[in-house]
Amino acid sequence: MNRVELSMFEYAVFVFNELVSSQQRNDFKPFTIIWKSNVGFVTARTVYYKNDLYPVLNQTIKSDFITYDLFKPEKEKYDVFSMVRHTVYDYFDATYSPERFSIIDRPDILMEKLVELSKIEYDSNVLTPSYSTVWNVETIDAKLSFPFIDNNILQITQPVTLISKN
Repeated sequence: MNRVELSMFEYAVFVFNELVSSQQRNDFKPFTIIWKSNVGFVTARTVYYKNDLYPVLNQTIKSDFITYDLFKPEKEKYDVFSMVRHTVYDYFDATYSPERFSIIDRPDILMEKLVELSKIEYDSNVLTPSYSTVWNVETIDAKLSFPFIDNNILQITQPVTLISKN
């Protein structure tokens, strides 16, 4: 998977977690992705979220502040995150089918479905994130933990599994 595909998958998991939480499932614990990387298995964020909610597409450093280009969920084909959001919502929420959420008990199938839903073809005019960083990186053995690492140093290649305290 390339960097954009990794980010699209991460955002698909984010949207799924959000959907399940919105169903007032008090016992639900959000899924976290375990990634395969050049330093072994890690947890990390491949998407930068403003206020932990809104995926940032681009950020520009001005003389005394940073501006953010955020995704636009109201415009389905504006950016890749909006496209993923609409696809995941359409699949899980279109019919408000509680049976679709039973997939929580099978994270292996959930991961497969979210990979499938996040593999969206898009035109060159659709905005994609342009990050040079991966955030909140921690190795599975917890020996290394960093608030961020440059994309060229830490190379995440694919999701390995989804974990949750469910």
